[in-house]
Amino acid sequence: MLLLTNGTTIEIVTTAALALDVTESHVDNNAGTITAGVTDTAITTAATTTVVATPTSPIVRNVQQLNARAKGAGSQTVTVQRKTGAAATELVKVTLLQDETLSYEQGQGFRVLDATGALKTASLGVGRFLRSVQVVASGNYTPGTGCKQVRVRMCGGGGGGGGTVTAATSAAVGGGGGAGAYLERTQAVSEGTAYACSIGAGGAGGAATGAVGTGGGSTTMTIGATNLSCPGGSGGTGGAAAAATALAVQGGAGGGTATAGDLNSGGQNGYDGERMSATVAWGGSGGDNPLGSGGRGSNAQGTGEAGRGKGGGGAGGATINGGAAAVGGAGIIGIILIDEYT
Repeated sequence: MLLLTNGTTIEIVTTAALALDVTESHVDNNAGTITAGVTDTAITTAATTTVVATPTSPIVRNVQQLNARAKGAGSQTVTVQRKTGAAATELVKVTLLQDETLSYEQGQGFRVLDATGALKTASLGVGRFLRSVQVVASGNYTPGTGCKQVRVRMCGGGGGGGGTVTAATSAAVGGGGGAGAYLERTQAVSEGTAYACSIGAGGAGGAATGAVGTGGGSTTMTIGATNLSCPGGSGGTGGAAAAATALAVQGGAGGGTATAGDLNSGGQNGYDGERMSATVAWGGSGGDNPLGSGGRGSNAQGTGEAGRGKGGGGAGGATINGGAAAVGGAGIIGIILIDEYT
């Protein structure tokens, strides 16, 4: 899967002044609205040429197909790379003879077709699936036998929900904790090489003193010069008691935008806790990310619900009508999910 967000492009680098015809097709996801697009590019010089343009924010562009056909007499080296800002990541590099085609299809990866259109070379780039690995504790990850590339999905730890205090005939609620940030990346690796990983801790719920929840930790992974990072979510605000004052108690911020992924996302903010009166109040729900959901806020007396899955924020505690002070729900640790390919 080739995903582009704002600021990221796909380029082709050519080494000879020979004709190369390039066509790509993609679909854009703009907050659930799906549109399709096609771009044709003619390259005739030794140059670096953008063949898939960057989408505007917040669109996520999914490249479905990319074909580069060598038309000029002779051979040339063709490199496909993903460009983010000033940094370029090489995806595949091949030598094409006249009338050969470098072809990418989602689900198939990169392949070379000969002059008749028949398959010449298979499994360039992401190839055959080997296994999935879950990294749930800090340490090193080592690719298994035959692994050449990995698809990484990861998230930071979720923040804890806010705690509450108590007073006679009063109510208090805590805000929900923010979710950890999330990213996806496809990256070349070396079989048998150890890569450092750190898993972000889940934040503890705020104490039953009206304390703020603890923030979640960052999840990181280093592959060569690439440093993947998903910040953790912030803890929810603690709640003071009052009999009739209506107010909202702020949820924790979601983890800031992840870095170095092909797809980078921040975690969802925790929801505000809401107090309407001494007998009507809700603890704030925790924030979500693609790998976990936040604890659900409640209007019942008690400790906030912990997050679920990985990286979800904890819910805020709730004290109703002079009930006991409540602890916020715990945020959940982050995780690194790795799919290995030949």
